[in-house]
Amino acid sequence: MAFSREQLKSELIDQVLERVQARLPAERAASAEQFLRRFYAHVPPGEILGEEPDNLYGAALTLWGFAQQRQPAEAKIRVYNSRAESHGWKSPHTIVELVNDDMPFLVDSLLAAVQRLDTEVHLIIHPVLRVRRDTDGRLLELIEGDSAATDAPGAADDATGRILTESVMHLQISERPAAALVEVQRAVTAVLADVRAAVEDWPAMRDRCRELAATTRQSPPPLPQQEIDEGTAFLDWLADDHFTFLGYREYLFVGEGRDAVAQVVPGQGLGLLSKDEVTLYAKDRSLGPMPDHVRSFLKRRELLVVSKAGRRSTVHRPVHLDSISLKTIDERGEV
Repeated sequence: MAFSREQLKSELIDQVLERVQARLPAERAASAEQFLRRFYAHVPPGEILGEEPDNLYGAALTLWGFAQQRQPAEAKIRVYNSRAESHGWKSPHTIVELVNDDMPFLVDSLLAAVQRLDTEVHLIIHPVLRVRRDTDGRLLELIEGDSAATDAPGAADDATGRILTESVMHLQISERPAAALVEVQRAVTAVLADVRAAVEDWPAMRDRCRELAATTRQSPPPLPQQEIDEGTAFLDWLADDHFTFLGYREYLFVGEGRDAVAQVVPGQGLGLLSKDEVTLYAKDRSLGPMPDHVRSFLKRRELLVVSKAGRRSTVHRPVHLDSISLKTIDERGEV
């Protein structure tokens, strides 16, 4: 009798579940079994068939233990080389474990970060779970039901704790030497911070785009009306879910000629540009050293400039960022 790959996977998971019942006390076995079923539920059979049940047990239960404590807005990250003598299971790959508030762009951004390290991803398991935690972040319950629906990272309180929607990730990447594990952890940590900044500030960036369009219509600069109408319509279109807002910043042009500088307005940045020291262009702060034609272009009387930034995105897609600049022009026609 021939068995389908799904049937073979089901039999393999049953063997793993037998280990849960045999190795864990009853008070822990039920929740561990619930997690393990969710953990492997959507993994294609070809990704795990042929693996030892002990290794599947170890991979899932190690991550389940790692997830037992977490506060909202905390990204828990662990990178290690799994060895039977120290972890109870083994893998020929480096393991990256992650427990984080669920939010858009996590998987794409994380995979791009790993690829920038010239490292191949061999396996990714990514259940999205609804959990209940107490005020100390201790996991109380894994909640059954649809866990994919979430509008933004955060927590909802009820009488028995906080309900959170969390991304739980297990990655197996090409094995890295022990000395290089900190580099992987640093890269993953930085990318998760960028994703959180972009996602949390996305509503504010979209609102700011709409505000700028409305302000430009109400107090138009000394430019042709057609340019104003087209520019503000374009901003409205962007804000109507046609653009992935990742960062926002304001600059002031101060000084004249080769003494001119472009100053970042402090405290106004959002998303990837929320920190004033983050540079978007090679010449972020000074117009002086720029060639005359570049300085002239920046000061030219035009409402919008669409260009490519000098840095690649760390969020969503690893491509050069699109930069949309709206110029503020005074009554004398000065930018």
